[in-house]
Parts: sequence; C-alpha cells; structure tokens
Amino acid sequence: MQAGSTTAFTWQEIEQDWLGGSSGLAAAADDVVVAFNTVAAYFGRDWVEASRARSGGPTRGMWPTLHIVALGRRFAALDGIPNSQVLLDKLRRHQPDAIAELTSIYLIRAGNPEGVVETEPEIRVGARNRKPDFRVMVTGQPWTYVEVTNPNESGAQRDVLRGIEQLTSLLEECTGSFALEVFLKREPTAAELGELQEHIMRGHRNTARSEVELPLSLGTMYWNHQQPGNAVLENHGEAYTPRLGRMAAVIADGDHRHVMVRWPFTDTRVETFIRHEARQLPTDAPGLIMIQTSGTVGAMKAWCSLIEPRFQPRLHTRVSAVCLFGSAVRPTPAGEEWTPACKIISNPHARFPLPLWITQQLGRFPSDEPDI
Repeated sequence: MQAGSTTAFTWQEIEQDWLGGSSGLAAAADDVVVAFNTVAAYFGRDWVEASRARSGGPTRGMWPTLHIVALGRRFAALDGIPNSQVLLDKLRRHQPDAIAELTSIYLIRAGNPEGVVETEPEIRVGARNRKPDFRVMVTGQPWTYVEVTNPNESGAQRDVLRGIEQLTSLLEECTGSFALEVFLKREPTAAELGELQEHIMRGHRNTARSEVELPLSLGTMYWNHQQPGNAVLENHGEAYTPRLGRMAAVIADGDHRHVMVRWPFTDTRVETFIRHEARQLPTDAPGLIMIQTSGTVGAMKAWCSLIEPRFQPRLHTRVSAVCLFGSAVRPTPAGEEWTPACKIISNPHARFPLPLWITQQLGRFPSDEPDI
C-alpha cells in the first residue's frame, strides 16, 4: 500500500461535501468512511477528490460517492496479495481492464479470507510461456488459473449507435411540439433507415396520437403517446429482447419535442473472447474465464445460451467454467447500493472441473437477469 495524505476522511465531510447533505446510501456511515480512507491510503486524497471532478469542479451526490465506496470495498480484497503493484498502477490510471480484474478478485475473495491469490503467475503452455491474470487456491485444493476480459464496444454496436444518431439528430430539423418513439423489431437496412428518416420529416407536424406500422415487420412509430419530454420504456406487447436506445429532446421558442429510438441489438462476440482467453490457461490445472459484461449489450441475458454449445468433448477443454459478471448501483430498502452479480457456466467436458469452493463463492453473488 502506498502512503497517501495523512488527513483522513470523516463522515461529516463525506455527508456534506460529497453527498450534499443527504445520504440515501444503504451502507452504514462507518463503512463509507472506511472505504474512502482505504482508497486514500493507496492513492492519496488528491486522487480521491479528482475522481469526481467534472468540467473543472467537483460533483456531488450518490454516484461519485458510491464510486469510491465500491472501489474501497474491492481494494480490501487486495490485502495480502503479493505482486499487486502492477494492478494498482493500472487502477491509478483508471484503466477499465484493471477495474474488471479487481472486481474478479473481489468476487473470489470477499468474505473468504482463506482464498489465496497470486497475480500474473508464469506458466508453460506447450512451447510458450504464458501469464494468466491471476491464480487462486485454498488449502488442500489445486491452483485455479483465471483470465479476465473486459470487452470493448463492438463495431456492430457502433454501427447501431450511428443509425440511432441519424434518426434522433433529425429533431434539430423538425418544428413544433411532439413526442415520437421509434420502436424497432429488427435491424433496418440502409434503405429502410432512409425511409424512416423520411417518415419522421413528413409526420412531425401532426400532433395527433397515432401508431404507424412500418413495412415488413420492421417496427412501429408511436406518435404522441407520451407528453413531450416524458419517456416511458415499454415493450409494447413484444417479447423481451436486449436493445440499444437513445432519446433526444429540444426546447425552443416555447415548443418541446423529443424522439426516442429503441433498436434491438445483442453482442454475440463471446466465442471470440473464450477462444482468445483460453490460450492463456494451462492444460494441467483448472481454468476459469471471467468476462465483464457491463459494456456488452444483452450479454448477461443472452450469452449463457451461446456459451453452452461451445463446450464440447474436443473444444475448450482447458476451460473449467466461464463466469459472466457485472455490477450496478441498485435501490434497496435501505438505500442505494453498489451490487456485483455473476453467472457461472460450467464446462461438463473440461479436463479439470472448477473447484467447488469457487463455484460456491461466486454463487454468493447471483444475477437476477433472466436467460434468453
């Protein structure tokens, strides 16, 4: 642990200066203070303060506060781990891959002080030297080697976002007051996207409530089903599917209008990640791939059904299991809370099964996302 500022955070300071006078956190005041001072002990008060700087000034409220609380909890999982300085240096630089690795270690060590972790162990796989992200064990159990991946936004996802932008940006060319939701049931072709733009430009002057069914089951345009500026997410009787969406609004000359687009999209790159990460795992010990799903649309719901068929007697046998994980700030009866969650997909054809203690440990953080 690196020495930071000697001035400790107090609850009064956090409550007034970070939360703005009201808490609303599920965490107890003492736990919040411990988390803040844990991060400050590693990186110093200046780093903690800089974490909430936006547009030249500090932000206040639940989100910047819970960011430090969640980070402090995860830092506690590094206690006693040798060779963690490389990971800490990456965390200091706010590298997303390092956050994913830290969260993985937290999931395996939280409430489990007997879990031993070593970062970047050197192993021999065939004729090559490899360095998995870390390995874990408890007394009497074999080492399990862990690879962590944090997928970036896919090219396909960027293409969808560009299509959404083409539709929502038309708001600047429209006039009057209206509310429009473009609810797509499938991906439009380039020609259909152009036709959608023409629909919007032709129809925006009509202030009546209406539904326009698009050709070839493309979707529906819901005109003025809500008040301008009031967005309500619903599936309109359709079965759930992951979607990307965006809403744009304009207030000008007394008019208020908005366009919301919801576009079905599921990231399906999981086979690529498994194939790539499996190369880092040994052939003579259990291997676990942990995939951070926060940046992959629909992954927590859709990837179990994509992963299971990839586990075959002659394919990915060095992978004992895949763990999909993520975290979010969620409301609880006690207040807002940072909550990690994961799903484990075991490989029935693995050379070595995932040790039961790891399965049980990860099972302490179940995801409530349904599989599709």
